[in-house]
Amino acid sequence: MTILAVHLRGVVERHLIKDKGNYHLLLYINYRGEEFNQQTFLKQLAAIEPSARATSVDLVSEQLGGAVKKSFFWGFLLGGALVLFLLLSHFSSLGEIWQSLFPVVGGVIAMLGLMVLTGMRLNFMNAMVLVTIVGMGSDYGMHVLHRVTAVDMYEAGEQFVQSGRAVLLSALTTIAGFGSLAFTDYGAMSSIGWATNYGIAATGFFAW
Repeated sequence: MTILAVHLRGVVERHLIKDKGNYHLLLYINYRGEEFNQQTFLKQLAAIEPSARATSVDLVSEQLGGAVKKSFFWGFLLGGALVLFLLLSHFSSLGEIWQSLFPVVGGVIAMLGLMVLTGMRLNFMNAMVLVTIVGMGSDYGMHVLHRVTAVDMYEAGEQFVQSGRAVLLSALTTIAGFGSLAFTDYGAMSSIGWATNYGIAATGFFAW
């Protein structure tokens, strides 16, 4: 009996979990591809034993993705509303507001288009780059607009060149710093870097 207990101890500890004086049976299910329908299994498990719980990398990833999507939606909405409010309180016409936001609109569209062309999907990690693009893109447009409208039409060209250089340098330093994550070995981190490179480069281009 002692020999049997020693040999089976690892199996028992792996499949029988003690928690607060109660024992819980733990089962492992190995499957591949689409041969196992998770949603059907979860519904049937809940019908058979409501107190049973299931977990896996796929389920955790799905729950995490759903939570991040919800947080991203509200964060993007709140950030966009605050940027718009600040622009409305600063500029006197809708035309000036549109000129400030044009790099944002063009940059986001170009960023998503480049991601599609390169086969990179929007995930819960690189989606956060969109919030950054909203802030930085409006900065680029606002700085250029300020420099151009602050002088007469004869000096506007020179001021545009000067502000364009500043925007270019700012975009390049951001790409060199934040965008360097593209060369990391971790896939999710790398996607943030590439999304940043696409978004900042496109935003800076449309600001020029």
